[in-house]
Amino acid sequence: LIDLLPELSAGRLLTNTVGRAQFAAAYAREHASSPVCCWFLDLFQCEQAQAELGEMPANLRMLCEADFPAEEFDLVALAIQKQGNSELVRELLQQAHQRLAIGGRFVAATDNPK
Repeated sequence: LIDLLPELSAGRLLTNTVGRAQFAAAYAREHASSPVCCWFLDLFQCEQAQAELGEMPANLRMLCEADFPAEEFDLVALAIQKQGNSELVRELLQQAHQRLAIGGRFVAATDNPK
């Protein structure tokens, strides 16, 4: 996802991470006036990302909840791992699509080469 950063315009971003929220932080720094929500399903992973980032950009919010926030976003960027639960992935994709504003952009990346 981070490779797409130069192509992504400013706007409200909903994203997740399979690492330490590097994409969310980079986008938040690049688009300082855009609210960024990095969503986590796992509290430990959320806390590790917060510790790794240290001082976070003011427009970056880390959120650990069962569902995506009930808000509208201009951009949704999801990172999906190939060894994940396919039913959960379908649910996340559907939820993310429902949060996407009309005319918004949806980007998904996976580590599955196929």
